[in-house]
Amino acid sequence: MSWFYVAESDVTDPESSSTRKTVRIDGNTVSTTDELFDCLSQYLEFPNYFGRNWSALEDCLGDLQWLGTNVITVIWFQCRTYFLKNPEDFLTFLDVFENSASWHKQVGGDLRLILSDDYLYRVSLALKNATLSNENNHQ
Repeated sequence: MSWFYVAESDVTDPESSSTRKTVRIDGNTVSTTDELFDCLSQYLEFPNYFGRNWSALEDCLGDLQWLGTNVITVIWFQCRTYFLKNPEDFLTFLDVFENSASWHKQVGGDLRLILSDDYLYRVSLALKNATLSNENNHQ
């Protein structure tokens, strides 16, 4: 099972329950990295010692035991504003999330990220098609 998905904006998401935590981020309210840290800290209930940097984010995402579940889905709706304003930080966020998701998988958990944004969905399809076309040209 993959840790990362890009979907159109009408994605339906699982509801939180006693065995699953689902977090919904409204991308219209997140345009800076500080706002991203604030949002994740609030919705994932990070401890007070969260240092508001990439290393601290990876530490907190890699733990999350205080949530009482090891099945966590983060859905970031309309993330293009952040992506377009902060492309390097966006890639850093994906790298941090991937590392944390790998850790969760090793210990039997499931940490997923869904980017629900029409723009990024179209970009991901174009990249996928370009990759497939390139692979076909080299065969």
